[in-house]
Amino acid sequence: MEDSLLKELAVSLSKLQASHENGSKINQDVFNSSVLSYIRADGSIEIERYKKLKDVFNFKSPLIIACKNNGFWQAVERAKGIDHSPDRVHTRKKSSRHSSTDQNSTGICGSPLKLDIIADLSVFEDNEGIMVNASSKGKSVDFGLPLATVRKLMFLFSSLASNSKNVLESEKAEFPTILALCDGQNIRGVSAIALKPIVDDQNNFLGLKITDSVSKPPTEKAVHAKMLPNFSNTVEITCQAKYDIHVMADFSLENASFIQLELNWKIIPGQSFLMLHEPPLQAKTVARIRNCLGNPESLLSAMYQELEVLRTVIEGLETTEVNWIGTHEQPLVEDVKKLVEQLKLGSDIVEIRHGETTCATDDDSEAINLDMVEERKDLDFTDLLWKILQGCTSYMELIETLKYIVGELRKGDLQPFIHSYNNTTVGQMVKDSYRGQLRDPVLTGLSPLQYLAEMGVQKLTRDYVHMFLSKNLANMGMLDFYLKGNLELEEKLNRLRRLQDTLETVMMLNKYLTLPHESLAKCCREMLKFYETNQMSSSHSFTFSVPTASIRNVFEKFAPTEWSVCSQKKVGSFCAERLAYHFTAEQAFDWVKMEVDAGRSTSTGDEEEPSYFLTILRDSVSILA
Repeated sequence: MEDSLLKELAVSLSKLQASHENGSKINQDVFNSSVLSYIRADGSIEIERYKKLKDVFNFKSPLIIACKNNGFWQAVERAKGIDHSPDRVHTRKKSSRHSSTDQNSTGICGSPLKLDIIADLSVFEDNEGIMVNASSKGKSVDFGLPLATVRKLMFLFSSLASNSKNVLESEKAEFPTILALCDGQNIRGVSAIALKPIVDDQNNFLGLKITDSVSKPPTEKAVHAKMLPNFSNTVEITCQAKYDIHVMADFSLENASFIQLELNWKIIPGQSFLMLHEPPLQAKTVARIRNCLGNPESLLSAMYQELEVLRTVIEGLETTEVNWIGTHEQPLVEDVKKLVEQLKLGSDIVEIRHGETTCATDDDSEAINLDMVEERKDLDFTDLLWKILQGCTSYMELIETLKYIVGELRKGDLQPFIHSYNNTTVGQMVKDSYRGQLRDPVLTGLSPLQYLAEMGVQKLTRDYVHMFLSKNLANMGMLDFYLKGNLELEEKLNRLRRLQDTLETVMMLNKYLTLPHESLAKCCREMLKFYETNQMSSSHSFTFSVPTASIRNVFEKFAPTEWSVCSQKKVGSFCAERLAYHFTAEQAFDWVKMEVDAGRSTSTGDEEEPSYFLTILRDSVSILA
């Protein structure tokens, strides 16, 4: 053993632990061309490669990741020209094609890892062995380490772990797991190796658990289905499947709208099953959803446009600049005059086409339908004014329109309907005009914008309340937080945006999953409760439990994007070894170069039998006598 390198590793590890910040990654050169990244808490790490690695290995922090360079932490580059539109994402049709294969293709080549006090990795083939035929289209991602380097690193780290009490500054400090990324250029196609020291409560070294992953190129589902995994002497077999039901165009995990289903179920040891089989009804299903606010395909896009106009007006109160988005050639005061004339004739609620909305029907007997968005019937005068004035093209046009309204109210022959709860300045002007006590309002400076913002907040608040109540998604008590009146306009806007996001999310679930109304209402109420104490975040995704029986149609229309089966058997009284098969529509570890048949589709698109990459994980535990 090279004592100098071991000491260097110990010093580097000590520095990493001493200088880290929670959730950060601090890189240190340790030996040769290797780079270590120390991670104590990974809650804030949104790197896609890291998430995939964690999904496969299921590791826990603290963790050290070893690779050739910092390329692992860079964003994943996706090939151009891939269609990720909602109609093309992972849909399939049933295929009657069959394929035969060698049923013995399931095993892991080579001998299992054997460990003594120090990890003995001599069972791995050296780089000089038979090489995988590697070819990669597009930009190469070269940060995997040669297997010989990984063997050396694991040997040194296991020596360090066996003397962990002398290395760690505190006896309570947890010795990290190390996970090294391999380049896959070896006979077994080893893509990563992890080593976890096993210690007792007093940090006494007991042994090691080493996990290796083997990556295999894509093969059709029919071939995978005939595999016969060796799950002998196992005490538990669990399965997991993931389905991508909906994603927006140009999908990326960092910023997109999506719906994913995650299902988990167990298989009785000894029971026969097929790889990639459909989840049973007893599976537990969780829907993970992220909504990109303002989706133009949403039924609520018109409400979002009103919300955006309101946002520009409220921001204008702070910046004194408004980005007027109106495009009408005819002055809006003419539309207001038409409204006033109709109201003088006794019509309180009239059809106004601005914002692509129309009056609701008088038929209240229809069943709750989330596929339609109806306008509420009880629009008052300021609501109708907002629908027109949101199309203002300039500050002067707004003032001109308000002057006309004040003049008509002063005459006394215009007495439009105003709700009793309407606390807007214009609403109070109307109430004062009923008694002949109308005073001259301030129509200079920021006051006209203030009046306009008040009307927008008033209308949209009532619109959202109408949506939640009429669709039986929530009651007034659940909306109390969002209806408080003694707030600044900016905070009222923030709460309206949360209501918009909640409704858009429910509409997405209804459109793509067709869940029962009870499930949709439950999801809605969970979001309302969450937003009472949390701000909106473009990276946050919600998770909801949904009944598996209600999404059975998903399995007929979609193929899983990920599917895994994992067996575990006990080693000693407190350790377990696992053997896992992880199937993915996309290559899980993109740093491993492998031969991919250009004529074979690896997507789960329709008309084609889906193909899957396979990653096999195997644990080997060695406990000291």
